[in-house]
Amino acid sequence: AFPAGHWEPGESAEQTAVREVWEEVGLRLQLGQLDRPILKDRFADQCRHGTTHHDWIVFETKVEPSVVPVRAVDETLDMRWVPLGEWAALNLEPVWRRILTETWRIS
Repeated sequence: AFPAGHWEPGESAEQTAVREVWEEVGLRLQLGQLDRPILKDRFADQCRHGTTHHDWIVFETKVEPSVVPVRAVDETLDMRWVPLGEWAALNLEPVWRRILTETWRIS
């Protein structure tokens, strides 16, 4: 999966993305690093909150592969850079597979 999460009251979509990347991956992003959203859609998927539909806003950003997290993150069990061509072979949840397919045309 990718860093993701729920909005907190008063946050913009961009602020949520920056916060979630910090919390889940340990990378500090700046709001100016996020490109315009590459996907805005509603997906049917179940989560720990019992929600069966989520409104997704997916941002793209560029981070040099040499950049490593600045702190350890308990939420992340296995984190690594994966080339685009290898994502299709990963065991991803259906919602992530759909997002990848629709944004980067990965089958």
